[in-house]
Amino acid sequence: MRWTVPVEQRAADVGHRCARACVVLADAAERLPAPPTDAAAAADARARLEVVRGMLADASSDLDLAASSMMAIELFALRGAAASPMAPLASVQHVGGGGGGDHPVRLALSLFQGARGCAEDASHYLDRCCGSLRTDDALLAVPGLPGADGLLGDEHFSDLRADVEAALDLARVSAVLAIIAHWLLER
Repeated sequence: MRWTVPVEQRAADVGHRCARACVVLADAAERLPAPPTDAAAAADARARLEVVRGMLADASSDLDLAASSMMAIELFALRGAAASPMAPLASVQHVGGGGGGDHPVRLALSLFQGARGCAEDASHYLDRCCGSLRTDDALLAVPGLPGADGLLGDEHFSDLRADVEAALDLARVSAVLAIIAHWLLER
């Protein structure tokens, strides 16, 4: 099956991208600052939040690219495994002869579907976090802004940390599923 070679190559890249996103997200979670208590702390928090926002954007890009590649793997496999590329198979369940069972390519493609969903969900969390960080930066840019302390309190930063950690957990699941799927394709 010649079509499996480019699928395997993309599969290796997908696992690497998801794993790299995990490393970046773990580092970003460690760098999240505590809520600022004064003007000096606000300046430090702004600088740290800018670094974290860049890290989250990088991780989101890796996860988005991995999800796109996983979709491309599926589409390529559906065409490659078909009798004619002009009439692709209806679903991954038909790869390897259909009828269920545990054909390794079919299992790998199913794992990629799960990994893609996790990567997409993680990216959505990260997009929300980046939006929140842009708002935080705008609020912290104006010292003594009335009401900003209530918006940027412990609960806000706790929620932000929880979202980053949720994205990290989803990215980890995506990485594991993608790595196992790649392993199945190499067999």
